[in-house]
Amino acid sequence: MTGNPATIGSRLLARANALGISQGEVGRRVGVSRISVNNWVHGRARPTAPHIVLIARALGISSDDLLGITPEQPTEG
Repeated sequence: MTGNPATIGSRLLARANALGISQGEVGRRVGVSRISVNNWVHGRARPTAPHIVLIARALGISSDDLLGITPEQPTEG
């Protein structure tokens, strides 16, 4: 598996924007403050593993998508 170079925060923000929801609404859905979400978005803090699951659920994506994890493609050898 490989990771996408974009940050969790940038993926969180992009998905929230695509859904038309604010950082405050993400926080409400996850059970944290808007400031906590803002800190995640700007890389000042990282969400805990349980929060990653809740964020992904709130945004309608998988935890892997939020983390930027994509399956490796088999290489021909």
